[in-house]
Order: sequence, then C-alpha cells, then structure tokens
Amino acid sequence: MLDAEVAERFDLETAFDSQVEAFSALAAGDCEQSPKFFLDGDGTVPTVFTYGARASARGAACVRVACVGGVENHRRGLPELDAVLVIGDPGTGLVRAIVDGVRFTQIRTAAAAAVAAEHLARRDARRLALLGSGPQADACAAAIARVRALDGVSLWSPTPDHRAAAVARIGASLRLPVREAASAADARFAART
Repeated sequence: MLDAEVAERFDLETAFDSQVEAFSALAAGDCEQSPKFFLDGDGTVPTVFTYGARASARGAACVRVACVGGVENHRRGLPELDAVLVIGDPGTGLVRAIVDGVRFTQIRTAAAAAVAAEHLARRDARRLALLGSGPQADACAAAIARVRALDGVSLWSPTPDHRAAAVARIGASLRLPVREAASAADARFAART
C-alpha cells in the first residue's frame, strides 16, 4: 500500500480508534510485542531497526522495518526515515500487505499522542508545546487539536529555519497562534501559562 493509499484508508479517526484498541489490549495483556532489533548507525551509516507485534493470539502479525539515514539524507534532500510494514494473515502467516510505514507511522504516532492527551492531560489544557519541526509535529498538533480545544501552540526546534517554517505551517493549518520558543524549556513553560 503506497503513501496515498495509506492516507486514504488510515485517517486520523481510524488511527485514534486503533490506538485505543491497541492500548486496551496492551493493558489487558492481550497483545505480543517483540524486542526491537537494532543495527546502529552514526549519521553517515544508516541505523536499521525492526520489531513485530500481534494484537491478540489470533490476530494478524505485523513487522516494521525501518532505516534512519540521518543528517546525510537530509543534506541529499532525501527522507531521514524510511519504513515498511509487513502484515501477515492471522490464519496462515502469509504476507497479505506491504504498507508504506512512513505515513502509517506518522498518523499512528499522532493518534497515540492524542489518545494519551485525551486520557492524561488536564481537561482544561488549552496550550500545546511541540518539540520538533518535522512532519510528525504537524500530525501531532492536528491530532491533539481534535481532543483539546487549543488556543495556542509553542514550538521549539534546533534549526531556526525549520522552526519558522513549522510555526507558519501549523498556525495556518490549525488557525491558531503558534509561537517560536527559544528553547525546549521555553516551549514547555509557555504551554503551561
């Protein structure tokens, strides 16, 4: 399944529901997760990792394989992360789908953050602190805005140009004031006041 198909079939609402189900299964002890396997890189040599999970003893198994190219990929204009999900049939184990893992992970991670905010953040929380300026920041801001009536966002990222671009993008997308924070601590403090 390619990026566009993932976006079409695995929207934020579907992802949110899947994360509620996954967290519930995890809490009940009804799912299995393998340890992560890493081949560490140093920024010039990619890091490779993989892990698997099954939502229940009778559920489909899924394995994620990812490569993080790091700084060198960024300089080349390439994605820093690439990933695929391999999903097996729950009855036979035969591969039933190979899914673009980048978009899937972006949506799933944002949904997981929204589930956490829904259950753990104060009910009157109205400000969000974001650390980072990549696509995950956009996705998390959109997801959390669905579970909390935000009135502002503070964003910090170590690269000033990326930070400014993310502030503009997220502000336009959410139609909320988004301010650049001078540091990670400043973003957190600003979100609390």
